[in-house]
Amino acid sequence: MGQRDAYYDYIRAFAALLVLLCHKGKMPGGSIGVSIFFCLSGFLITRILIRMHSLSPPDIAGFIFRRFMRIFPLYMTTLGVAVILAWGFHPEILPRLIDGLPGLLTFTHLPKDTGYATAVAWSLHAEFWFYLLFPVVFALTYNRGLLPLVIAILIGVSIWAKNNDGGTPESWPIGNDQWLTVLYLDQLMYGAICALLIEKNSNIVGLFSSRWWFWGALLANLAIAKIAVLTHWHLEMSIAALLCAIAILHHHASKTILKNNFIAWIGRISFSLYLVHAVVLDYLPYEKLPNVLDTPSFLVITFALSYLTERFIERPGIRIARLWRDSGTSLAPVTLKRP
Repeated sequence: MGQRDAYYDYIRAFAALLVLLCHKGKMPGGSIGVSIFFCLSGFLITRILIRMHSLSPPDIAGFIFRRFMRIFPLYMTTLGVAVILAWGFHPEILPRLIDGLPGLLTFTHLPKDTGYATAVAWSLHAEFWFYLLFPVVFALTYNRGLLPLVIAILIGVSIWAKNNDGGTPESWPIGNDQWLTVLYLDQLMYGAICALLIEKNSNIVGLFSSRWWFWGALLANLAIAKIAVLTHWHLEMSIAALLCAIAILHHHASKTILKNNFIAWIGRISFSLYLVHAVVLDYLPYEKLPNVLDTPSFLVITFALSYLTERFIERPGIRIARLWRDSGTSLAPVTLKRP
């Protein structure tokens, strides 16, 4: 695999900080941060699939296993910590939390009124079914030249779903969290489009070379997060995903190189930040802290714990996934099968 690109870590850091500060009540924009993650996930997953040596069933199964090992160990750990802390500090929510564990662990249902620690899992539930199903769709359509058409259909279905059945879980046509994947599928597919354009060396990518594409997308995201009041609940998030797609295309058009610094480090631990901050929000005794230390203590504790979870939980899971890859499933950059 090639050297890690710090540019994507910068994007992750920006999205993660939006989520953290929104949930702390310092600014709006948490949903925008999640939409940026969705677009970036769609891009990176599609790019990996395009570069796979083959799309045989064992290779696709191996890819899905590696994605599972990327998210499940930390997810399971934070849920376990949440159960222990609820038992000790919030016993009133413990029965609901325990009853909700089967749905949480199978990515099929989110329990209500059990705190941030479970509420933030909604985005993982949406992405999990994307990780499970999209590689199969990709394998069936890519070499036949049908993937662009399928992506267009999926975007249309997602937009239709948001406009017709997306308001509340009670209105969903199916009663579990797979419908979350449908609702946010357009944002994942904007990233997939970026991957196709870049891996095919499309001339369209060159249109985004100006640095104003990047800074314009960044400023537009901040403006949307701060002041946007839109008629349809989903437009704000879909626009943010599109702006993330612009930033990705600009990066490849301008060959931007960013330093591997503290901001990049935030991006590298962003998954831990996303899950860990929710547990800290639920159980840090803010009422015992001076107001001036409220947000700083939240950030310091979240960053410290996320450093530990990224190092001792995320990385081992990734190493196990790589051992699977290296032992039998080939994954290497190759020339595209289609021009």
